[in-house]
Amino acid sequence: MKGTIENYIPKGRDNKISRESLVLCTGLTDRNVRRLISEARADGYAIVGDPNGGYYMAETEADYDLLLGELMSRAKKLIDCYKQIYVCKQLKKAVWDAVVGESNESAT
Repeated sequence: MKGTIENYIPKGRDNKISRESLVLCTGLTDRNVRRLISEARADGYAIVGDPNGGYYMAETEADYDLLLGELMSRAKKLIDCYKQIYVCKQLKKAVWDAVVGESNESAT
């Protein structure tokens, strides 16, 4: 691959490029293309994932709104996942403490 992933992603929705095409153009695996897109976004590149497929650099306010909405949706899903795992951890600890507590009480 020559350059960085953002060099392969065109500006504007009408010029979007599919992930499959990015894989072919760059010679990278699908997983690496997705990882590099994520890293480029973290570096401030406004790469929009079109709901109908393909990627492009945001140009309009609507493009930025679409990208920000997508990122917020992912953030909310991660927070929901965090909460679920936290609750499971707390329940597991409570059950463990109850079982260990009963074992210690019956041993005395």
